[in-house]
Amino acid sequence: MTHTPMHQWCPKCGAMLPAHLEECPRCGTRLKGAGADAGYTAKDIAQITSVILAFAIVPLCVILIVSIVCVSIAR
Repeated sequence: MTHTPMHQWCPKCGAMLPAHLEECPRCGTRLKGAGADAGYTAKDIAQITSVILAFAIVPLCVILIVSIVCVSIAR
């Protein structure tokens, strides 16, 4: 006898949801086991890209600002 869950949890916002949903209605996150074709959507790719850019660009900007301040103080 197989046990099928009656609910699932959203990995992003923690909402308890019915097991048949493919996307969290609260935050829009695609849920695991949403079907055979549950690949990345354009929204997923945009979200991943923004996080990657934030982790790459923000530290570079901080380094640039600190170096400009250091050069300005040294003069």
